[in-house]
Amino acid sequence: MDEYLQKIRDLIDKEKPSEVIGSLESSILLKNLYDYQYKQVEKIRKIEHILSNKDFKELGFIKNVDAQRFISHQVYDLNILSENFSLKSPIFKHSLRLALVVMIGFTIGAYFSLQNAYWILLTIVVIMRPNYGLTKQRSKQRILGTLIGGAFATGIVLLIQDTTVYAILGILSLIIAFSMVQRNYKTSATFITLSVVFIYALLKPDVLNVIQFRIIDTIIGAGLAALGNAVLWPSWEYFSINAVIGESLNANKEYLTSIQKYYQKKGAVPTTYKLARKRAFLASGNLSAAFQRMAQEPKSKQMHLDKFYEVVVLNHTFLSSLASMGTYIQNHPTTKASDYFNNYMHEIANNLNIAHGLISEEDYTEPIESNNTTEAQQYFEQRFENINENSGLEKRGSDATDISNIEQLQEVQLITTQLKWLYALSEKIIKRIRIIDFPKA
Repeated sequence: MDEYLQKIRDLIDKEKPSEVIGSLESSILLKNLYDYQYKQVEKIRKIEHILSNKDFKELGFIKNVDAQRFISHQVYDLNILSENFSLKSPIFKHSLRLALVVMIGFTIGAYFSLQNAYWILLTIVVIMRPNYGLTKQRSKQRILGTLIGGAFATGIVLLIQDTTVYAILGILSLIIAFSMVQRNYKTSATFITLSVVFIYALLKPDVLNVIQFRIIDTIIGAGLAALGNAVLWPSWEYFSINAVIGESLNANKEYLTSIQKYYQKKGAVPTTYKLARKRAFLASGNLSAAFQRMAQEPKSKQMHLDKFYEVVVLNHTFLSSLASMGTYIQNHPTTKASDYFNNYMHEIANNLNIAHGLISEEDYTEPIESNNTTEAQQYFEQRFENINENSGLEKRGSDATDISNIEQLQEVQLITTQLKWLYALSEKIIKRIRIIDFPKA
């Protein structure tokens, strides 16, 4: 990495800004990109040092008081319990759905006198989830895994008639099944089936019947789980994704405000800044997960899917740009934040407020047409030109030795670009949200 960084640095130094319009801006952009890569390499080195350092006493850790603020504590309150005793609660609907489907599965197993009918109940409990998409996905994986496992088990049982081999294979299969359950559920289901069959082969001679009923019970349980989620009080993402979008917009606005405050005060990065960044990324992740679940639902329930996709992409792009600006401010010496910077940030935050108001139908104030952003843009452009003229960088090229002026040009160029981009993204978010017909509360 050091070798490649040096090559990049040498190439940038060779490329002197010319008198062509935009040449200096391009040169400054290259320097900003180099600085970003340099910081990334430093982070990789730190991670490598932590992973390779056996003596943890030498490592510096965050204070326990600050660390506790990053942990989401579970609140045990009777009010939370009472709030969930309502059909408006997805947890309550899932509980009713699960109880009813389990009773139906038990009734089918008892009526048809299926061998090991409790496998139906276990399959339902393991597969069924509050949302349709994940339940459908796990149902398919469970059925495919069981069929593959049953096929392998049948072949092994027909070829080998040795209980010692069955015991060894049963133990190995169970170990593999539990190790794969979080990584690949289909593979885990395959080895669970193998382990169950081999363990039963030690107890009962009719192994082929065990395989047959294992497959039948699994198909019945998975089918009931998927059908129950589609029919019994279904929770479609379309009716809840607006709240997830609103939470992400609020988290982005909080992160935006934290960056603005830090740019004004400088110094050590406060814990509030880190918490705001954490909440913003978690909210963005929750939004992406909600959209993914929506994409797995039936076509008839994927209302405005393309429009929601645009909002998710814009939100993620906004957060990435915000993080980029925050990282630059943290890792570089910066000048005093101007009123123009604060005005720009205020306009962006106001756009996020408007977008959230459109979703939640809360009262919000449409901004009066102002020239704040235009004036701020003109100020930054003029400042860039003034620094450039005073330093003479465009004439002297990379031979210039005034590091302070170079750093100021880099700061103005990056901050200006990010502010313009963030403002444009916030306006696009408003436009996309306006055309979505959100469900009424």
